[in-house]
Order: sequence, then C-alpha cells, then structure tokens
Amino acid sequence: MEGNSYYDILGVSENATDSEIKRAYALKVREYPPEKDPANFQKIRQAYETLIDPRTRQQYTETLRFNNYINELSEKASQAMDNKDYQSASMYFNQALQMAPSLDYLRNMLGICYLNMNQYDKAKKEFLKLIQDYPENALYLSNLGYTLYLLKDYVNAERYLAKAIALNPVDLYSPLTLANLYINQKNYSKAADLLEKCVLADGKLDFQDILFLIKLLDVYIFKGDRAALQRVFERIKTVVPEDDGVKRYVAFEIGRVSANLFQVGIYDLSAQIADWALTIYDIPELRTVRAEAKRWVRINSEFEKMVNDARLRPGYKGLIAEILMEVSTGEKATDMGIGDMIQSLSSDAAQLIEEIRITKNDYNEIYNLVDGVLNNGFSNVLSEYEKSLNRAPSYSQTSSSSSSSYYSGSSSSSTSNSYSSYGQSGDKSSGSYSTGGCLLPILFTLLLLLVFIL
Repeated sequence: MEGNSYYDILGVSENATDSEIKRAYALKVREYPPEKDPANFQKIRQAYETLIDPRTRQQYTETLRFNNYINELSEKASQAMDNKDYQSASMYFNQALQMAPSLDYLRNMLGICYLNMNQYDKAKKEFLKLIQDYPENALYLSNLGYTLYLLKDYVNAERYLAKAIALNPVDLYSPLTLANLYINQKNYSKAADLLEKCVLADGKLDFQDILFLIKLLDVYIFKGDRAALQRVFERIKTVVPEDDGVKRYVAFEIGRVSANLFQVGIYDLSAQIADWALTIYDIPELRTVRAEAKRWVRINSEFEKMVNDARLRPGYKGLIAEILMEVSTGEKATDMGIGDMIQSLSSDAAQLIEEIRITKNDYNEIYNLVDGVLNNGFSNVLSEYEKSLNRAPSYSQTSSSSSSSYYSGSSSSSTSNSYSSYGQSGDKSSGSYSTGGCLLPILFTLLLLLVFIL
C-alpha cells in the first residue's frame, strides 16, 4: 500500500467529500479484505475513521500541513508500531500529545499501543478521555469496549460495543468482540442472534459475512447444535470466491476450529469439520488433523469395548486408560505411575502376555498406540514369547508337567516359583528349568520395559 498519509492510504485528495471518502473506503476494503490482509485493513480502517469525523480530520490535516515536528513524531511512532516496538511508539505519541493534547487521533493510537503492551488500565484511561469529548465516535467506543472486554468488565464492555455497532453497522470487529463476550458468559443464544443479525445486515449473503459465519461455527459447537453447524458450513461454501488465496484462508480458519476440537478430545466432530474444510481447499496439515482425529475415534470405540472385556484384568484396563489419558490430554488418570502398574501386572507374566495378545488381535489401534508409547515394549514381549515357544525343551520327560501348566495359563505363583527356583539352585535337570527357560527372556524384556518407563 503506497503513501504514508491517510489521504494517500484511501487514495483521495485533501479536498475529498465525505461521499468520496466512503466510496474510497469501500473500494480499499475490497482490495485489502481483513481476512486476506489484516495489517493493511487496519490502516485503511484507521484512515477512514479519522477522515470521516470532521474534527479528527481537521486535526489530522492541520498536522500534515503545519506541524512538521508533531508529524515527525507521529511517523516515528507509526514506524515503531509497524515493527511491533510499542514501547517506543507510546513514547513518541506521548511527546506529541504533550505539545498538542487536542490531537485526538494520536491519543487513540496511544491507547492502541497500550493495548498491544497489555497495559489495559492505561489504554482504558486514554479511551475514556476520548469518549468524554466524542461520545458518538464509533471507533473510540469500539476501542473502549474492547479494552473493557479484556479487563473482563463485561457489563460496560457490552454497553460501549453495542453503541459502536449501532453507530457503525459495517464495522467487523465490534460485533466479533461482543460475540466473544457472550461466548465467555456462556450466553450462546445471544451470540448466535448477534452474528446472524450481522450476516443479514445488508440483506444479502456474501463474502463480507465470512468472519461472522466462521465465528458462528464456534458458537454452535459450544451449543452442541450439529445441525446448525452443517447449515452454517453450507452457507460458507456458497460465499467463498474462486480464489485460491481466499479458499486457503477459509479452509485454514475452519481447520482451526477442527484443531481446537481435537485438542479438547472431541474427535468425531473434529474429523467432520476437517472433512468440510478439505472440500474447500486441500491443506496437508489439515489432512493430518483429520487422520489423527479419525484414529482417536477408533481408539475410543475400541476402549469402550475393552472396558467390558472379561478376559482382561481391571489393572490392565487401568494401565491402558492411564496411557490413553496421558497421550491425549497430558494428564494422569490415576495417582499410580505407568511403571508401577506394569510392575504389578508383571507378577503374573503369563496373564499379561495373554492380555497383550488379546489387545493386538482385538484392539489393534490401542495396541499400536500403546506399543509406540512403550518404545515397542508390547511387541518385544510378544516376540520373546514366540521365541520361547520355539525354544521349549523336549529332551526331559520330567519337564512336561510344568511346561504344560505354563502354556495352559498357570497361576502367577507357579511361574514365579519356577523362576525363583532356577535362580536359587541352577539345577538344569530339574522340571522347573523348562518353564523358567520359557519365561526368562520374557521377564527380562518386561524388566527392560520397566527401566524405560521408570
């Protein structure tokens, strides 16, 4: 965007009429829509709001013509803001206001600097000064309302934002801020009513409504209204132009909704909304979100079945639940650590092996996830088990009874006794040797797994 002055930004002369300024503003918004170029849109909006108000236009024009020093400070402040150096920008604006305290547009920019520095009380002070002199200025009302919203003074924020919307129905940010306020208050119906009213404000559905429609997705998610979500998405599809840049932006914004749902564990809806977004524009990262969401839908479905599986011990189900909880949320399901749970379950190695086999055969998504978390621990245990079957000795007739008891699912005490007996006597001709010979590699693998976890 060429030019530094507000007149240059809008492409009008200093003698332009209000009608010419409004027409120029509308053209520039089409050229630099907020969804594609928010930085330039903010400049256009600031230029328009300054020049459309007679007093601020006069002050601004006089500054351009006659006060080079103030203009120099203002330009330095603007450059600092472009560089996100709000501390320096606020210093320059304060210096300018010390010389010309009536220049309200500078005070407004100072307030914006304070907002970007998270100094909300200072911003509130500056905007309140402006409102005292200009109680009907939509821009100042909107900025004050937004500041109060950040300060969680929702009652007064709603009052100022509603007034700003009434004075400037074409503003985008005041309605979106007010909708967020209602969402924070869990007043989803009020948020939906506001946004629907904004969509219908000009009597037609077009791309200018896209931000309101995307925000409606958030609202209906909070309301749990999936039918309304579907209707909003169909409306979005009808207004997206055949422009790859815009289509990518819209798909990205819808994908953001999908990613947020994934983060809070609402996987089925996350996958569905990702599907919707991908029909608008194919974004590889979004395909990844969709695939992961669908995988977790399958994992949750498997776990629901696993909970009622009588072949699995409660402790084993608890282990799976703990791992799934930590992977999906980063939080613990129980006070007991994964390592302690595996150690407890390993006291009956034969049963644990059987449970792992059941998981692999009947709950494959869970098996793959848990095996990855445990650094291939499950697959290593099963591998050692298969090897032990192939190594089972047949030379000693005296070993047959104990081997038989192990393969048929002998109790943990007989397994432990076999291992303990081998460790104490080392009698390679005893019946206990064959059972211990099968279990030793498996128990060793379980010990390594415990070391990894702990």
